[in-house]
Amino acid sequence: RTINMLDVEMRVVWKSLIWCLMDIAENSEENKMTSANLSTCLAPTVLISHKMSDGGDSQNFLEASRYAIGVMQCMIDWGYDCFDFDKKEKIWASDDEEKDKSNT
Repeated sequence: RTINMLDVEMRVVWKSLIWCLMDIAENSEENKMTSANLSTCLAPTVLISHKMSDGGDSQNFLEASRYAIGVMQCMIDWGYDCFDFDKKEKIWASDDEEKDKSNT
């Protein structure tokens, strides 16, 4: 899994972000923020290099944005599988367990 290639600290940040976005998306009937809407709003900012957005080729930026939106939407939709969340309680391994995983 690609996510396991990240440093422990970055995994914790991503898990926290995706957990929050999953929670928002699960209430989309009330808040109108589906995984697609959340991804459209956040992915270009979170997943695309600022070098690309600052004076880069607009066509490349548009293509990268579409790709980033799809990736983030998949992480929100499949967060339980991507991050080993507990499906009932939405909790994940503690920092110590994450460190143990990275050492093996």
